[in-house]
Amino acid sequence: MAHKRYKVGVIGTAWAARSPLPTFASYPPVELYAICSARLERAREAAERFGAPLFFDDYRTMVQLPELDIVYIAAPVYLHHPMTLAAAAAGKHVLCEKPAAVNVREAQEMLAACQQAGVAHAMAFTMRYFPHTLYIQRLVAEGFLGDLRHAAIQQWAGFPAGGPLRPWSWLNDASLGGGYLGAMGSHYIDLLRAWFGEWESVTGLLRTWQTEYLANDGSIKTATAEDAFAILGTLANGALVTIQWLFGCRAASGQRIELYGSHGSIVVDQDLQVHLAGPQDRALQPVTVPEPDFSESVARAAAPRFAQIVAHLIEAIESGEPRHPNLEDGLRCQEVMDAVRRASAAGLPKIREAAPA
Repeated sequence: MAHKRYKVGVIGTAWAARSPLPTFASYPPVELYAICSARLERAREAAERFGAPLFFDDYRTMVQLPELDIVYIAAPVYLHHPMTLAAAAAGKHVLCEKPAAVNVREAQEMLAACQQAGVAHAMAFTMRYFPHTLYIQRLVAEGFLGDLRHAAIQQWAGFPAGGPLRPWSWLNDASLGGGYLGAMGSHYIDLLRAWFGEWESVTGLLRTWQTEYLANDGSIKTATAEDAFAILGTLANGALVTIQWLFGCRAASGQRIELYGSHGSIVVDQDLQVHLAGPQDRALQPVTVPEPDFSESVARAAAPRFAQIVAHLIEAIESGEPRHPNLEDGLRCQEVMDAVRRASAAGLPKIREAAPA
């Protein structure tokens, strides 16, 4: 139970408007106090829409507000590092969107800055708090799978190439932290770590299939960030892991999760229907997923999965003890992503080398 109402400053108005801003406006333990955007008119519009009394176009000014308690960072990934350092230096608790940063070095510095400043920190790995992922967490903790042997996650998304060019954004620029390894792969990397423990080794390949995007000025810009990836790895317990993603499919089949252990199997289909098979079962059977055990205030928020992250951050503030997911979890995820990028740059060994001249 929170002992005070925490004032929140939000940086970013694009992604934040989907669920974070509605959540801050509907979750009683916090007060949406200030909104910052690179364009002042966007900050003003968001402040009017969601009821924040203050708005800014410079995050450095906003984080200095003495009455501000928490800074939520929903800006493009390349800005997470300077914004986290500025918030920590101002003594503000930090809630950062995933992925943490552009690379491991930045993620390390972000974590160190929060630790040195003595501020609480959280990462918005909200996929941990969907009903089906919470149910899987419970089943794994209860030993339903036994020893994990293989985890396979795949997602095929729409918007195929061949139609009108899609608008350019920072997500298409690798130097700005763009790409779907960070946008979606980070969720899956974190989920497997939360369920089963640390990653041990990893390789992978990145691909950019849709290369042309339409810039605001009407010109064509070339994408440098991936819209497809394949990951092969092992966890510390020896289990094999595969994760696949492709953005740009025709008639895409969506997300699928398959977990196979020594005693049981868990499969989540594209409709998020969970299927189980225990030691005596010969086939997978659909089951009803229980409702998450959220507090009343979390459950009534606009996006409970995001409100649960905020609730954990408040617990960390009030207890002085870390709660997860936080920037350390973001760093561990970043280590896996950086390793995948290095492996992809090196390439896979060819099956047949060219014959000598």
